[in-house]
Amino acid sequence: MRLAKHCNGTSPEPLLDALAEEADTFTEVFALSACRFKGTVLPHAAKRIHDKRWYVVRNALYLLRECGGANYVHIIRPLVKHADSRLI
Repeated sequence: MRLAKHCNGTSPEPLLDALAEEADTFTEVFALSACRFKGTVLPHAAKRIHDKRWYVVRNALYLLRECGGANYVHIIRPLVKHADSRLI
């Protein structure tokens, strides 16, 4: 966690990329927690809303919610009608 806080000025893209490929739930939860410390995570998470993988979209939604992404509601709202019920 201290490492994530220390790297706050860097791009969260590598961490989000690793999160998208992670299969271990514990590591996924850790990576999500680390992403929350990134001040610039919102625009990067918003770009992943349209990913084809449901779990990447779920993680992006989580980050947008947890990091105060109220300005991104216009891209979140259409997901209410998403075909994959795991996102609803």
